[in-house]
Amino acid sequence: MRMQLDNVSKRFGEVAAVSDVSFSVSSGECLGLLGPNGSGKTTVLNIASRIEDVDHGDIRLDGRSLLTVSAQTAARSGIARIFQTVRLSPHLTAAENVSLGLYGKSSFTSIWQSGHQHQDAIRNAMTFCELKCTATSSIAVLSYLAQRKLELARCVLSNPEIILMDEPTSGFTDKEREDFTNMIGKLKAKGIAVLLVEHSVLMMEQVCDRIVVLNLGRKLMEGPTQQVLRDHSVIESYLGSTRAAS
Repeated sequence: MRMQLDNVSKRFGEVAAVSDVSFSVSSGECLGLLGPNGSGKTTVLNIASRIEDVDHGDIRLDGRSLLTVSAQTAARSGIARIFQTVRLSPHLTAAENVSLGLYGKSSFTSIWQSGHQHQDAIRNAMTFCELKCTATSSIAVLSYLAQRKLELARCVLSNPEIILMDEPTSGFTDKEREDFTNMIGKLKAKGIAVLLVEHSVLMMEQVCDRIVVLNLGRKLMEGPTQQVLRDHSVIESYLGSTRAAS
């Protein structure tokens, strides 16, 4: 197992954001987190990436506990993250933004003074993510899809064991979402695990191997994607009556 959460709990004051949640994600697998707003999905990602501490439970990456490590150490250990909003530096070029995936392994200056070693890796990551912009492109001229792909290239450059994605296709057109779905398929083929929070049920059907359903911070259900999405309680509660009728 790449990542495993064991009976993880997190409270914010009187609010139990996550309660005794357990699941695992394997190499080359995409696990989806499904649930209504306020169900604890983003908190689970924050816990898994060590942005948030836990009150109880354990988080392990390749069998090693991450409870005592910082978010920066977790990133260097193989955990990459895409947030709900784009996080790129407008003052850096496209390639320079991607190069930040090496943060903690090389200094920013050394990356661009090291000759071709790092620069080739940066270009390869951009090619893998099918970016059509040049290395020197300004972030301001890139489409929203290209910016998301740039974040993905930054993740790929960090040589991750797992990538955590929080609604990466929010605001996409159907064509853009299809394009990004193909990117996740390429990550899986590369052996990278993906933990995905996504509101597009169609995308989850296409890319997720399994789904965990959360409700009020607790795990309601876990299973193969089609089994979960066909469950009557999930359809009624989270996918809506239109989906149920179909």
